[in-house]
Amino acid sequence: PSFWYPTAALGMLAGAAITAVLRRADLDDSSRFADDFFDLKDSVTSARSFENADRHGGLYELQTQCTVKKIASLSPDAIRWQWPGRLLAAAGILVFASALTAFKSPSAGVLEQLEIEATTLARSEEVQEKLEEFVEELAKSMDEDERALVNPDKLKKWIEQLEQTKDRKEAMRQLAELERKIRKEAAMESQKRDEQLLAQAARELEKAEETKELGKKLKQQKFREAAKDLKKLAPEKRKTLSQEKKELARLKAAAQRMAAAAKAARPKKKKFQLKKKFKPSDLDQIVTDLDKGVRDYAKSLDDAELAEGQLGEIDPEKMRDAELYRLGVGDKLNKLGKKLGQLDARKNSQKKLLALSKKIGQCQSYLGKSQCESPFAGGKKAGKGSVESRRDERDELVDNEQNTALKGIKGDGPSLSKIEEAEDGTGVSNRKAESRELKVQRQFESFVQREDVPEDLKEGVKQYFKTIQNISAEQDPAAGKDDSGEKDK
Repeated sequence: PSFWYPTAALGMLAGAAITAVLRRADLDDSSRFADDFFDLKDSVTSARSFENADRHGGLYELQTQCTVKKIASLSPDAIRWQWPGRLLAAAGILVFASALTAFKSPSAGVLEQLEIEATTLARSEEVQEKLEEFVEELAKSMDEDERALVNPDKLKKWIEQLEQTKDRKEAMRQLAELERKIRKEAAMESQKRDEQLLAQAARELEKAEETKELGKKLKQQKFREAAKDLKKLAPEKRKTLSQEKKELARLKAAAQRMAAAAKAARPKKKKFQLKKKFKPSDLDQIVTDLDKGVRDYAKSLDDAELAEGQLGEIDPEKMRDAELYRLGVGDKLNKLGKKLGQLDARKNSQKKLLALSKKIGQCQSYLGKSQCESPFAGGKKAGKGSVESRRDERDELVDNEQNTALKGIKGDGPSLSKIEEAEDGTGVSNRKAESRELKVQRQFESFVQREDVPEDLKEGVKQYFKTIQNISAEQDPAAGKDDSGEKDK
């Protein structure tokens, strides 16, 4: 880029100024230069050394006086400025080389890198903008239960933290980190356990006719609809105990089968395994409590009905206990319905998070490959419309004089196929006729000889066939002879 040229020039000037200050000559350097230039035999250097060492009198005074006399006759104007030839030559070479490289066109590799950086920056901006719009659409499609599980504001904040950069690797690293966060947010281990439990419960419920519809909805993971069906099974107070017991039968069957499924879904203890206390999930506990509550309610109804039969009237205390159990079963059903609603919300939110994660993965491919299409490309859905206008004019047929005519008479000439009659045809058949003996299975004899057939049944079968043979022999003596002859064969 062109802005590097003035930057490099200013840097070089600053470096030269700092070097000049650091290498500036001091008094000792000036003394040595004067001795060498005027050929003073180190007189100035020695005089300054004696003075700095505080040596006076005698010889030192005499040396100083002689040096002063020599310097008095000299003129500083005799010293001329000496240009730094080597430094100037090096600077000239560098300037010439810079001029050659400054006006040289960039190489293909540099142009390709610049194009990649520009494309990466533009695509990173596009990806960030489109991901924000995608999250907005997800937020609009979420209900209150899904918003309680997945916070759209947190997703927006993660996307806003993406930095727009020219570095392709850095941009892809940021998207990979964002995808890891989304997948971690979507990973719900408890959801998997609950879905396995409900799948087992669906198989158990489908075995009975009265709970088959409920099991079908659980199998299809329609948890909200299953919760509505369970709510319809909630026991209500009826006029007679027999009516309450009759309505409770369906709920009792469903609760028992779901509790059996929860028990079967628990991990089995292995041999020689250390004892570890198993902690059931919330759904497991709710199903178990529901089964226990329904059984207690059914027992209380049986006790109340038994007391009514013995006393001839309804026992208020027994009915009060049954009413408490009925209310408890209703509360447990509400808990189960609420849990199923939460599972449905988790399933839907998990699908949306995985859709966002998939979109981020496509964005990485979009950044990594220059020819990759944008994951957000595409227009609206196909619309509906029709055009009623018609053309009345027709184009004139122009003869191009390139006509092909079929010549010949229909029915004449060789044909690829020919029909021949069977009597006078020339065809050859590869099928051979063979005489084979007709094999008749000895069904009657094998039936009589079987050991697992009772003797009286065998005797009855024998008499039946003997009667048939006698009747056929009287009607057709010739047929009887033929049959006996064939039997001899």
